[in-house]
Amino acid sequence: MIKSRKCQLAIVVIIACITASVIGQEPNLAKAKLQFEIGREEQKWITDLDEMGPYEKQQKQEMYPGGRIEKSVIRPTHVAVMRIKHVRVPRIYWTDISNNPIGRTMSKRQKEFIAEANGRIRDLHRIEEGFEFRWYAVSQEDAKKMTQAFIDVWNTKVHPKLQPLLKRRKELEEKIADIKKKLPEKEGKLEAAEANYENVKNITHEFSSESEAVKESKQTILEMIKKLDALEIELAGIREKLEAIEQYRRSKHVPGKDLSDETLEKLDQMLVEQMIELRGAEARKKAALQIRKREKEFYNLYSQLNELRREVSSLNRSSINNERNLLEIEEKLANPTPDMLPPKVYQNKVTIYPVKVKD
Repeated sequence: MIKSRKCQLAIVVIIACITASVIGQEPNLAKAKLQFEIGREEQKWITDLDEMGPYEKQQKQEMYPGGRIEKSVIRPTHVAVMRIKHVRVPRIYWTDISNNPIGRTMSKRQKEFIAEANGRIRDLHRIEEGFEFRWYAVSQEDAKKMTQAFIDVWNTKVHPKLQPLLKRRKELEEKIADIKKKLPEKEGKLEAAEANYENVKNITHEFSSESEAVKESKQTILEMIKKLDALEIELAGIREKLEAIEQYRRSKHVPGKDLSDETLEKLDQMLVEQMIELRGAEARKKAALQIRKREKEFYNLYSQLNELRREVSSLNRSSINNERNLLEIEEKLANPTPDMLPPKVYQNKVTIYPVKVKD
């Protein structure tokens, strides 16, 4: 028990250290508070796949499967530019953005522009810091909403990947707290049971080890059961003899069956002998019952003690396993995989530029 407690303490210390080290580092699911700035330099709107690099072409075709690049009647007036640090970019389609609460508030003209422009509403470029996203829109406000909706959708795609870990962490914390509540009570009962067991053992099996004492107890119980069976047979025989003697003694009052004085004296003597045998057999039975009861109580004490030992041991094992699993969860949360990370917009800044449309 002392060894398991030391192991528990070590795991708790490790968890505490990791938890302290990751405070503020756990992936934040809150929506990014973007700061919008207005830039003056006119930007180009890429309207032809030939002007795009292979990575940008692939991104547009994946975002709008089957989409075509055609000239649009509606032209963008602004573009929202933001840089996102190195993370794994999830697949986000226009339908994701249009169904987003923020995306649904975009203007009717913006939605018409998106329907016409298809794959040309967004440009994506690899840069040294990670990625540069450009969202084209027909107004400054729509450019803001496009960007906010994009970030919001990204967060919703990250959340399901983290949620199982957060849920599992909560479950483990609750299990550990429950065990810490139960364990002292069980350990108290175990200590009391061990003391009681030792007191009884010192009376009946003082010079035997625990295993020997239990073995002796079981053997004595079995012997007493056999002894009681034999005594029941013996008592049945004695009672039958007494009944026969009484029948003969009663027959002396029946006409034609007069018994001699000698016979009656002999019957009286036999009656006394059988009564003595009866008392002796009953005394032996009583002693056998007491011995069986004593050994049963001792064996029951051992069984209860053993059950408490198993319960305490099981709780300690569960505590160690749960704390080890919690440690693994904490480590995963402290070092999430790229697809579990929410977008980290560089300086939380988005710049909205005017767009110069190429004729």
